[in-house]
Amino acid sequence: MSTSSTATKLNCLLIGDGSLLIQCGALLLAHGHPITCVVTANDAVADWARENGAEVAAPGAGLADRLADKSYDWLFSIANLSLIPTAVWQAATCGAANFHDGPLPRHAGLNAPAWALLEGETRYGVTWHAMSDAVDEGDIYVQSTFDIDEEENVLTLNTKCFEAGIASFTELVDLIETGALAGRPQDLSERTYHARHDRPGAAGTLDFAATTADVDRIARALNFGQGYINPLALPKIRMQHGVYFVLALEKAETGTHDATGTVCTCDHDGAVIATADGAVRIKELVDAAGTPVDLVTALPVGESVVALTADERAALRAFTDVTAKYEAWFLKRLQSGQGPEIYGALPPSTDVTPSVRSFQIPALSGWAEERAIAAIAGYFVRSGAALPIRIAYINVTSAADARALPGFVAPMLPLVLDAAADVTGDALVNMVSAQTALLAERRGFPSDLILRQPNARIEPFTVAIASCEPSRTPSATNALLTFSVPKAGGAPSLEIDTSRLPVGMCEKLLNGLDAFVRDFSADGTRRISDLRVMSEAEELSVVHTCNETAVAFDRSALIHGLIEAQAARTPDAIALVCEDRSLTYRELDRQANRVARELMARGAGPDRSARSRS
Repeated sequence: MSTSSTATKLNCLLIGDGSLLIQCGALLLAHGHPITCVVTANDAVADWARENGAEVAAPGAGLADRLADKSYDWLFSIANLSLIPTAVWQAATCGAANFHDGPLPRHAGLNAPAWALLEGETRYGVTWHAMSDAVDEGDIYVQSTFDIDEEENVLTLNTKCFEAGIASFTELVDLIETGALAGRPQDLSERTYHARHDRPGAAGTLDFAATTADVDRIARALNFGQGYINPLALPKIRMQHGVYFVLALEKAETGTHDATGTVCTCDHDGAVIATADGAVRIKELVDAAGTPVDLVTALPVGESVVALTADERAALRAFTDVTAKYEAWFLKRLQSGQGPEIYGALPPSTDVTPSVRSFQIPALSGWAEERAIAAIAGYFVRSGAALPIRIAYINVTSAADARALPGFVAPMLPLVLDAAADVTGDALVNMVSAQTALLAERRGFPSDLILRQPNARIEPFTVAIASCEPSRTPSATNALLTFSVPKAGGAPSLEIDTSRLPVGMCEKLLNGLDAFVRDFSADGTRRISDLRVMSEAEELSVVHTCNETAVAFDRSALIHGLIEAQAARTPDAIALVCEDRSLTYRELDRQANRVARELMARGAGPDRSARSRS
């Protein structure tokens, strides 16, 4: 790496979050150009900046104010996915350049490498361009292009972009230093653009009526690599028993005469499925929980892939068009709060078949949906649930989506309530109303959302509340308790998996809930913490009967007589334990008699002490 041949040193401002910024920053420092400040939300980038004497600023609202006292000649936006305020990039006295991982004017926007593969591109590239008011429309300073290999996936293409980014940045800096930098306008008639919330058609579902190359291309285009966020979709396959997510797929070396979508063979090397002109081999599948799936079980030989109908494709597109922009919001909610811990419940087990039993909740009959949900949530808050509380919520729309597109959309929405026990009933109703309105507006999220986040850890729901009839509630809730509070005025009910919660504990829960609901309905201004969670009979038993310890006994009895009587009743029962030694009542009585005889031999008696041995 050569150093700058110019005497002028450029004060630089860097904005971005990836390791490419560190590499480009190191090049600037090697050329003698100081870095005034680094704007980043990435800890590793921030640490590097501080180690090299640069200030660090947080991105986001107010950035222009935070940089108001900074002076910089060049601004470099590198691996930065956020819009930079005009005032910030215009404050650069010499220029502002952005790195784009695509060959502008084609593939402007976000996730460009994946879209290039989805569209079957054979050439690709990276671009350093001048910043402008419009996204990725500024004059091109430096561009580097290269071939896309036949087996390229997003991970390997991103690696090529990284390497080309470093090499082309060296060229950019050289041009700046020599005063030879000149931008060329983009031909915007050739521009293609991918917005943050664009998603592939059919949510990435593989179409085996297409060619082998097309099926393979979709799988490669959605392979971002293990440990990396997938912002678009996982490749999917639908069989008779459900939807699975494809983690590894390759072209099969031999063709087949089977109908398209037929599972031709399945062994330890994978499952071979026929396409329009050959076959592909699926090597790894997971289910919606991320659990690896046995290929022989999921893809039995002779069975056919269930292709999407035109109506289903349209429904998936309509769902995605509404929900894609809310994925980050849902992910945050899914990782917030905790499900109520149900006292006496056993952990879920794949070895035990669920046994669901339905119970009526007459105390909730005729209630408005929000008030019924608030009462149910309030019961668990009053019972000591960790806060914020997270409950699965199923409204009419989410239930319809789950029935229309099973396996493609998540069957439950995360209702998160940060309600302390001192909240009043009315305040909790208002909170529920606001949160359910937000969920209704956002509609839902795709079933692969969590799987696309490598570090996401989502605790399963323990309690679900559905505002539709039990017969309309998706069967994939897997919650221990599923409440039904139909908007249409049906009878409220609770379905409990009695294989995990014994019937006796179910009755105790129902009695406590009934008592709480009746208190809740009586006065909405009372605090949740002041409402009962036990029936009158249970309260009498627990608080009073169980604490009644008075027992009649013979007040004239002496201790040795009591021990003798017990020895006669249970001679072999353990009477005393000391460390690793124990005595039965028979042994204790015999040793006590020996001690008594010895004392009598020494003259002990009523009002008379024993003599010591001389």
